[in-house]
Amino acid sequence: MRRTSVFLISVFANMLASLCLSACEMMRANYNQQCASAQMFPCDTCNRQYRRIISLQRHKRLECGKEAKFECMMCHAKFKHKHSLLRHYNVHMFHMRESLADEENIA
Repeated sequence: MRRTSVFLISVFANMLASLCLSACEMMRANYNQQCASAQMFPCDTCNRQYRRIISLQRHKRLECGKEAKFECMMCHAKFKHKHSLLRHYNVHMFHMRESLADEENIA
């Protein structure tokens, strides 16, 4: 009786995994089809394309044709968004940590 229940559980688990896999494949195919048929909204100035009209409007208001106003104090790279500058600082932090680790290994 014990072997039978283990066998049934194994068969059930395989069936469930197969159903989940086919459901995931169907969802992925549906998503790819939606992406391919989605209407794109191009910017008339720079030709960037967006899936949502609100994203295009935000691009025109905040980015397109605007000068980057956030500058890195270390390398003087410029960014249009503050969050991009903050993410960029992680690059410098990584290099600083790497050089500190190298100095500790040498000493």
